[in-house]
Amino acid sequence: MMNKIKNLQEELKRQYQLLYEQNDFGFSEFLKGLLSTYDKSGSNNTSNQSFNNDTSDKIENNSTPSNVDFKNFRQVTDKIIEKLEGGYYNPAWHRSPKMGGSGETLFGLDRRHGGTLNKTSEGKEFWRLVDQNKNKQVWKHYYMPTGSLNEQLRNLLSKNLGRSYMEFSQKYLKPESIKIVESDPRLKFHFAYATWNGPGFFKKFADKLNRRIENQNILNPSKLFKLSMQDRRDTVLASSAPKIEKIFNS
Repeated sequence: MMNKIKNLQEELKRQYQLLYEQNDFGFSEFLKGLLSTYDKSGSNNTSNQSFNNDTSDKIENNSTPSNVDFKNFRQVTDKIIEKLEGGYYNPAWHRSPKMGGSGETLFGLDRRHGGTLNKTSEGKEFWRLVDQNKNKQVWKHYYMPTGSLNEQLRNLLSKNLGRSYMEFSQKYLKPESIKIVESDPRLKFHFAYATWNGPGFFKKFADKLNRRIENQNILNPSKLFKLSMQDRRDTVLASSAPKIEKIFNS
């Protein structure tokens, strides 16, 4: 059983790298294909209960359909920038009490608090381009880069955060949870944005989702989404919950 899990993890990494090189993080097709791989590996014959149940057959379908979906992580990135994170901030240029202790920030990537995201090749190139192009007279608070620079920066951020999303999903979400998250664009978006929020928040939200699915047998995506938004409201990220809800209610 452990060998099968290890093989699945290796396959996840291999196929992810292929998608990464193509700049396509294809949520549904990617993870569905990988999950079908583990289903065919004989997991239904094991005594391990978490792999014994095929959650895809048990997902309750009486959820409210959403008219918002995403074909790749770049589309998710654009929506997060547009509705949640916004443009440029530099505490040395436009100090704002509302920004607290934030460092130089663009599209939600914080140069001071971004951790390992700033140390990847994409993160380093992102900030190199910012330094090369920023101008105090032009880059006011909330400034949005334009043209080819905008595209370059968004693509770099999408690759950077997309990789983290996949790593966090593999590490913190159980296979049954991944299936349900992938079945619902609202839950996908919630966890994609949790990647911006940081690994601590991603794990916190994932642990709660895992317990609801595994221990409480809550399989309705709409109910899980509603509970997930309450999870956000119970943290310092409370303001993000109504914004995410509005995206899918509009």
